[in-house]
Amino acid sequence: MERTRQLDRREDRLFEQFRDCVEKTRSKLNEAALLRQRAARLERELQHAREAAAAAAERSQPTRYNRLPSPNILLQTLRLLYAHSRLSIASQRRRCDTSLLLRLQKPT
Repeated sequence: MERTRQLDRREDRLFEQFRDCVEKTRSKLNEAALLRQRAARLERELQHAREAAAAAAERSQPTRYNRLPSPNILLQTLRLLYAHSRLSIASQRRRCDTSLLLRLQKPT
């Protein structure tokens, strides 16, 4: 009888140790997964920071496009835009007039 009680207590202790070991392993695995997620996030942030720094360095390098165009080029561009807008407005008017004439000519 005493022997069976001792065996039961030993079995209970072993089972408790097993449960503790499983719980510790589970918590360590969860912690490792969280650390992997954090490391991946930090890697992404570092990559974005590198890309932003490279883009900023590229923008700060002088190129021929950083200069302002001459006043003559600006004037020519404005004249072309104005002429294009007048042509565009005229063609829209023609389309409107044509569609209006077509509607008026249709017998109702």
